[in-house]
Amino acid sequence: MTTRGALIEGAKHPLPADPYDVVVIGAGVYGLCVGYELRRLRPDARVLVVEDNTIPGEGITVNTGGIVRSCYSNRDVAVASSFGQPYFADPTSTMQLRDPVHTGFVPSGWSRVVNESETPGIASELQRIVATADELGIPGVWSATREEWLARLDAGRAENVRRLLDLDDITHVLVDEHGGYADGGTTLLAFLAACLEHGVDVVTQCTIRGFVRTAGEVEGVRYERWSRGGADAGDDGRRIVSEGEVACDTVVVAAGAGSRRLLEQECGLRMPTLPTYHQTPMVENTSSVGFTETAYARTARDGSGAPRTFEVHTVDVPVISHWRDLYFHAEGSGITVGAHHRELHDEDYVPRGGMIGDGPDGIEVGLSQVLVDKILENLDYFPALGGDGLRLGRRPTDVPGGFYVMNPEELPFEGPVPGTNDRVHYIGSGSGTGFKLGPGLAHLLAQRLTGVPREERLVPGDTLSVERNRYFYPLATTESELRQLFDPASGRFRHMGASGIVAS
Repeated sequence: MTTRGALIEGAKHPLPADPYDVVVIGAGVYGLCVGYELRRLRPDARVLVVEDNTIPGEGITVNTGGIVRSCYSNRDVAVASSFGQPYFADPTSTMQLRDPVHTGFVPSGWSRVVNESETPGIASELQRIVATADELGIPGVWSATREEWLARLDAGRAENVRRLLDLDDITHVLVDEHGGYADGGTTLLAFLAACLEHGVDVVTQCTIRGFVRTAGEVEGVRYERWSRGGADAGDDGRRIVSEGEVACDTVVVAAGAGSRRLLEQECGLRMPTLPTYHQTPMVENTSSVGFTETAYARTARDGSGAPRTFEVHTVDVPVISHWRDLYFHAEGSGITVGAHHRELHDEDYVPRGGMIGDGPDGIEVGLSQVLVDKILENLDYFPALGGDGLRLGRRPTDVPGGFYVMNPEELPFEGPVPGTNDRVHYIGSGSGTGFKLGPGLAHLLAQRLTGVPREERLVPGDTLSVERNRYFYPLATTESELRQLFDPASGRFRHMGASGIVAS
């Protein structure tokens, strides 16, 4: 077992003075996984992960839907997602940890429901995905007609599906029996434990203010440590406690929304990674909704550090990805409702809520208007949304939500930042797809940084790497020009999204 890493939480504690091989900026699913993967591939590497907030904090990973699956149209994406699935389902043995951890993973299964009449040829596409999974040795992936699918569900689960969906709106289903969903914050705590046990140093409440350069080469980072409160605290409530520099050979930028600002400031490059705010309302399991529940076992440490197995009760329904761009997964005694939309926002966007109806009879709700409209448009196809269980909130803070920071294809990438002589690397930009691809993408970057030849990497091609497309533009590029890259009519990018279609 390697030397245990240090967790440096208190803002008054100094950072280690010795140089690091790699400093990773950001302790989300990408950053922590990069730290762990680097030490796994090169146990003698000195790695530091720096987090601006706390862990799990308030970043993108915490607010993700947490869906885990291995079914993708693109073979390379399927490879990466299947690589990462054990990290969520069985993190203790997968990451060789002495003490048990969990990610909140619920092995509910995952199903993509489609309509062949509305999307001709989609049933054949499902069969192709199954064939790819078989070729890759991914177990538990199959497709079926609606009737065959329902026949394979137990009675309670089948009834839950009927209460949730209009089954006449479905013709075929793609199933990943080993899919499910994890909890973003709990996942970060598990990955933090893996980093520490494998010798990664992690510091929180530490803001990276810039890069240290010698003769133009990046050789480290400048930081500020902060704490809350005090007479000299800023408008954000933070008070700077200390500042300094950390030397390193390589910087990995995995800072989510902060990545773009840092690269603009330090490298003079702009990225077409723009935020989009998504909320996830709940359908509570009221007496009229009537979902049945089931229990899943989890193992974690109790207060004394001893392993303990406990049960989590939740609605018995698989994660469902619907062809009408809605998705559902159980959460406690209810079901989370997610809706895909492509409305872009500014980085300082604050959700404003929405209205059901017009004029004096309109009802103000906490859910954003783009999602209100999406749900109202689809009420006829989802019986559970029309009952008394749907909770849209009275104010935006009543509805869980957060930013996705994504590129126009909505698929993440890793690789060197141009003009930095391979001293700065980037990882991120994956929308919700990035969560389940986090371990695989981090492994790709760790292979790159430890000198694994391209043809021997997890994904030898460009599907998940910076070589896939152009992602860095001159600083003079306008915001309007960047946003045009999200327009499919421009032809400069081809949308990948959940299906993982290869870029043109």
